[in-house]
Amino acid sequence: MIRATLAVFLLISVSLPGSAGSGLSAPQVESAVRDAASEGEVWPGYDPLAIPLAVFDGTETYLFRHPAPPDEFAERDGAHVFAGRHPGVVANSSARIGELATATVWLETLPEGSTPRDCAALVFHEGFHVFQGTTGRRWGGDESQLFVYPVDDDGLLALRRLETEALRRAFEAEDDAAAADWARVALGVRRERFGRMDDAFVAYERGIETLEGTATYIEYRAAGRASPGFPAVGFGAEDVRSRAYTTGVAWALLLDRFAAGWQDGFGDDDGILLDTSVAGALPAAEASPSRAFTAPERAEIERVAREDVRDVLRGRAERREAFESSPGWRLIIEAGVTSPLWPQGFDPLNLTRVDGGVLHTRFLKLGNESGALEVMGGTVLTEEVGPHPILNGILRMTLAGLDEEPAVETDGERVTVAIPTLKAEFSGARVEREGARVTIRLPSGEE
Repeated sequence: MIRATLAVFLLISVSLPGSAGSGLSAPQVESAVRDAASEGEVWPGYDPLAIPLAVFDGTETYLFRHPAPPDEFAERDGAHVFAGRHPGVVANSSARIGELATATVWLETLPEGSTPRDCAALVFHEGFHVFQGTTGRRWGGDESQLFVYPVDDDGLLALRRLETEALRRAFEAEDDAAAADWARVALGVRRERFGRMDDAFVAYERGIETLEGTATYIEYRAAGRASPGFPAVGFGAEDVRSRAYTTGVAWALLLDRFAAGWQDGFGDDDGILLDTSVAGALPAAEASPSRAFTAPERAEIERVAREDVRDVLRGRAERREAFESSPGWRLIIEAGVTSPLWPQGFDPLNLTRVDGGVLHTRFLKLGNESGALEVMGGTVLTEEVGPHPILNGILRMTLAGLDEEPAVETDGERVTVAIPTLKAEFSGARVEREGARVTIRLPSGEE
């Protein structure tokens, strides 16, 4: 059975994390946000200073501009401070804190060398997601499609690579005519690609472009960036969601070039899309024959796509094997087929398919009638109940590679786990130990 409520996921909309801390303080970030906001409007009706902001600096969580801070925050120097990471801050994202939608930033996840202006631009991005929730349109896509998106179709991958390359050339063009020509090429390849895909995947791509592409556009505006920054080697076969950030901002920047004022009304109508808006904004003209892919260019992209798909399939098997062979203790939480665990939050930018399951490498929250678990910073494997990797529910979650036996406590019918990377609490569960394996078996629903 597919759980109907999963049609709308309780997800975090994250910015891709960096690998080192920024070295900035929360007050520095808030000051930079105020400076950037003073420079003028970046989107009609969007005021970044009207959105509460929570910043975790690795030690404390600062809450700024919140009209009713929760009691757990203590007032200090014009802000409100919580000792440690507030549960609402799980990423560079947004969350409800004190019943209000709040932009959240985790400074330790930002790239080393990030400037106050960079952080302010990120706050603009996350605050824009809060603003999106106040408008009249649907901004995102059905995240369940990411799990079954056809990354193993080399023909579709080759077309996706051609589309990306055409967009890159549009931004490298020296004049508007050349930019428009390459944008038409990109749109033509996209029409061919979308014509060969299930409508659900098309809607997913466009939905993420709408949600994240516009937020990234706001971030670029705040940071003073004018180019999408396509990677030199293109996007990986499985980089579907992260690619949509870049293609989304690319369409938005092309609209800046060819349709000034395009933002007006964009937040009111689900039918207004970035790519189709670009198609309608380009000057009516025939593309120059010099702006087209040559046969050798197409052949090379198709060859690489075939190799990449082979790598995808091989990688799924290798990642599963590496996970299963990892040394150390292993914690397994297993549910019944009739009472599976359901996703309550996950990070779509930090998950990957493997044979027989999904690896989550940063954040995951699951629950059912007997309790819930949350993983932060660890790598876990989820195995599905039915044919869909997540929509039919999760049968089993495994955390491997632990240095020592996980601390599992029982108190009557209640079982709790409290280790650095995982917190869990369930009722009516059984705990079994065998070798370096601890298994928590949840009630099946038939007991």
